[in-house]
Amino acid sequence: MFIMRIKKSIQEKRKQWSWAEDIHPDDINDSHISQTFFLEHPRCKPLSNHRSCRNNPFCLSGLGEQRWLQNNIFPVKDSELEIREINSFCGLKNLGATCYINSLLQLWFHNLQVRNAILKWNPMEDETEKHNPTLFIENGYEPTTSVGQLQLIFALMLKGKQKTINPEAFIKSLKIDTTIEQDAEEFSNLLLTTLENKFNEQTNISVRKMVENNLLGGYQSIITCLTCKTESASHSTFRHLSLSIEGHQTLNDSLKDYFKAELLAGDDQYYCDQCQGKQNATRKMYLNKLPEVFSFQLMRFVYNKKSMQKIKLNSFIRFPQTLDMTQYLSLPKKHNATSRKNYKYNLYAVLIHKGSSANCGHYVAQIKDNATKQWYQFNDDKVEKLTIKGFNLCTDDELNKFKSMKNFKNSKEELQSTDAYMLVYLKDIKTKNQKTKSISCKLSPRLTQLVNTCNTNFENKILEGKQGKIFEQQILSLMNDIKNNCVNEVGDIISVQWLKYLMKVNPNETVKKIDNYAILCKHNLLDPEKVSSVKYIGSDLADKLYGLFQGGPRLKLMSSLCKVCVRNKCARMYTKILILNQNESIATILDNWSQTDNTNSKNRETSYWVGNETIKYWHKKYFESFKTFLNTSDVLPNMTLPINYETLSAECEPYSSLCKQIKVSEDMKQENVHVAIDAENMIKLGYNNNCSGESDTEAKWKDNSLLNTNFDEALNNNCYAYLQNMNNTEHIRPWRFNSDIICKHGNMTIEKDSKKLVPKEVIDIFQTYFPKVSWFDKSTLPCHMCKNIEFQVRIYKCIRILLAKIENYIFIDLLWNSERDVFSIQHSPYACISPEFLETFRNFVRTPLEGPVPIMIKNKILLCNDHNKLLYHPMLSLSPTEYDYNKLVFVTKKEWNLLLKCFEVDFGIFVNFNDQNLFTFSKPEVCETCRQKKMQEDKMNELKYINVEIFIKVDDSEDQNGNCLKKFKQNPSMSVNSINSSNIASTSMNNNNIVTLSKFTRSEQKRLPRVESVMISFYETVLELKLKIMKVFNVFPVNQCLKTTEGIELQNDDATMEELNILPQSVILVQFNEEKIHKSKVITTQETGFKGTELMRF
Repeated sequence: MFIMRIKKSIQEKRKQWSWAEDIHPDDINDSHISQTFFLEHPRCKPLSNHRSCRNNPFCLSGLGEQRWLQNNIFPVKDSELEIREINSFCGLKNLGATCYINSLLQLWFHNLQVRNAILKWNPMEDETEKHNPTLFIENGYEPTTSVGQLQLIFALMLKGKQKTINPEAFIKSLKIDTTIEQDAEEFSNLLLTTLENKFNEQTNISVRKMVENNLLGGYQSIITCLTCKTESASHSTFRHLSLSIEGHQTLNDSLKDYFKAELLAGDDQYYCDQCQGKQNATRKMYLNKLPEVFSFQLMRFVYNKKSMQKIKLNSFIRFPQTLDMTQYLSLPKKHNATSRKNYKYNLYAVLIHKGSSANCGHYVAQIKDNATKQWYQFNDDKVEKLTIKGFNLCTDDELNKFKSMKNFKNSKEELQSTDAYMLVYLKDIKTKNQKTKSISCKLSPRLTQLVNTCNTNFENKILEGKQGKIFEQQILSLMNDIKNNCVNEVGDIISVQWLKYLMKVNPNETVKKIDNYAILCKHNLLDPEKVSSVKYIGSDLADKLYGLFQGGPRLKLMSSLCKVCVRNKCARMYTKILILNQNESIATILDNWSQTDNTNSKNRETSYWVGNETIKYWHKKYFESFKTFLNTSDVLPNMTLPINYETLSAECEPYSSLCKQIKVSEDMKQENVHVAIDAENMIKLGYNNNCSGESDTEAKWKDNSLLNTNFDEALNNNCYAYLQNMNNTEHIRPWRFNSDIICKHGNMTIEKDSKKLVPKEVIDIFQTYFPKVSWFDKSTLPCHMCKNIEFQVRIYKCIRILLAKIENYIFIDLLWNSERDVFSIQHSPYACISPEFLETFRNFVRTPLEGPVPIMIKNKILLCNDHNKLLYHPMLSLSPTEYDYNKLVFVTKKEWNLLLKCFEVDFGIFVNFNDQNLFTFSKPEVCETCRQKKMQEDKMNELKYINVEIFIKVDDSEDQNGNCLKKFKQNPSMSVNSINSSNIASTSMNNNNIVTLSKFTRSEQKRLPRVESVMISFYETVLELKLKIMKVFNVFPVNQCLKTTEGIELQNDDATMEELNILPQSVILVQFNEEKIHKSKVITTQETGFKGTELMRF
């Protein structure tokens, strides 16, 4: 559907400008203007469904008016804005599937002891709420905990003005999904547990002991051995009793079944301590503590073994309004008759589950007001009075169903229900106390202010609702005016975007002013490109809209049509077709024309050089400039098309004066010959001196006349990059004709493949668009300066390559560690150079055209600044396990003399060995103090790393646990020993030998250690490392035991890598305590019930 709309929009666009491709801007007439601005479109009937004319400016349909006409403006529900009547109860809003929460909130609220305990809860004594910053803001308290939100709900149910209260904040604080229906009994039990734990911090004993004093009961289970008659008793507490109703018709039947004696026999035999063995026994339960509020859950949801599903029992059950629990008590032998009154309960609430299924349904609460003895049904936001009809509690609607029923007196005062799920009784004495003290506790000042704020906000919403009604009437009046809309020559133009916005505005929102700026062109008239974004309306409707909402600018229909923009658009399309046709003509001419046609004939027309990129893209560049020109300028009447490029760009060619014929003089040719001869002599001189060992090589090298400033740049940098930079023309802005064959000197480029000869016929076409361009005819020679530089660069490329080959020949042993002698006293002293210089030297020999040429041996970096002594120990620099390893490179006397002839040296360092090939002394001597200081600094710097690699090695070579782990992928340039950071140093004099690759057989490869790499930073802890290991090996951190290769165990999970001196590329050994580790995906089960909510914290 969306693609079809796009296609239709494109078709409308083409139809709008179909006339402009063949019409010159000076030939535009009124019919073209009418077609452009859709003035010939049909007048549609307003507010009718016209999908086919979406872009018709006369059609006032599809603006979103249906939501007003069908009264679907989504205002705030009337029930949420209703004020509660005096001495009436309020309802609770259902947020989707929260009826079970609403029912239980009503049940607890109507219990004075529970209500008062929650209202007396002190947020300053709550471990979480006391950190709420709004507690200390005057009149700004907003509770954050679930208890605080529950307290606010109860306060609003008591003192609020709303007829319906929204419990969304309370439910969100519990993190309960409002779209999933849950079990009411489970929610009740979990929330009471939460409240009990939260109330333990309160100093008010009625709050702290609320659950224990009101909802907690106790029972005694007595097991009697049938052999020895020994009795064994155990005690337990409960908040409610779950009673089976299957096969029972009354509550007393279910209670008798619950408390009847149970025979323990067969597999269920009881172990008797007196008999010292299992015996048949009986178990019977007695109540030993009665709660003030007695709750019974009727087990309507049972598991059907045949269908393998949970089903609901819809059988009716009768329950008395007054319940005597004496027979279920473990009473003392002597008790008077008056004490029996303490065991009587009066029914005060029934929780109903409506629906035949166990998986879905609806909860309502039927509660008896103790003050008036009137029964009420709380069905979310609906509160109704109930009437007892026979054995049933009926609403007014349900009473109609029992009209035919004979009215009889219920002598036993029993009720019955097929949907009763929970029965709640109050102790008889407690009920009398509630009757005499039916007044709730006084709200705290903070809570009173919070309720007053909520009431004020509610009153403001009511006021906004009234204002919304007025706005609604205004919009409906406008709908009537739209129906009578009539557009003539004095009509108005208005933005579709604003009209759609108006239709989406809700009644209580402030309407923005009319905004027509989006449909204006640069002349502040209607842009012809925005015709599909406007509507043409009658002046009467426009007067009413501007009178109500102001704004603008107001656009009259015929006088606000921008004809200048129509001319510009026509000129743009006309020019586009023109340049495309002429570009095709140029391509045809070039295909039929050959450069050899006029090579041998002087009578033939002159040909010219034009860049390949220019020929390929000239029409696109010109048209882009033309479009840019139209953004700020206009095509005037009688203006010649095409407009020349200089007018479009408003600039002249900056290099036209340089584009002249250039002839190479004899002096220039002779200069180039001298350059070549000098370069050849320099190469030969350098080679002979290096081979003969003469000391003046460096001086003659420096005296060579070729080393000027430009050549130094070419020598010390990438020659190719220098040559490319020489011909770089990207600094020229904006684009110019033939800019791709003009060098930075303003002459024709020396690159042969970037240009081609074209005939005069093509030039004539180009001159139509670019009349001020200076042309290169076929006799024009390339830039002599670019040729000279290119020649010099080529010479230097050859010099660098030959120099690299010569130095490689001379220093092949030093560079590549071939045929190195063992240290001896005969060859002492040995000179030292830095490994950094040697690596730079190697890089130059490998790639002589990249990077700088090494000039100086900088040995001062090997000395300390304080004493000018050696920072590294020569003998320790040969040991792979020492800090000094690879810090010094030793060279022989012969190599040192050759290095002196080729490079400058800032300081000489020499080392001596004895006849046992051991180090004796050095000049300068080793500075041990600065060496230790340097070692500590480097170690500290080495420990400051970010996201580097370390290796985790499983410390179990036999794979006894059967782990399915990935094999470590060896780096081809790394041996096995290198993984363990234990590369064995060469015994030769040079410690920079390349490590040779070890070759393994297939059986040896199978025995490679199981190693994985992880990325770590110095600030990360051992626990974070274990979590990364868990992602690789699927082993929880608690089952990981880590240690270093030195055997140090990493036991402190809070220690960082820096504190443990873990360096990059280190190896950490890990042992897994699990019996088997499978590298499979972890399967997570979907959370059910109240898992993941705040109710599961306790």
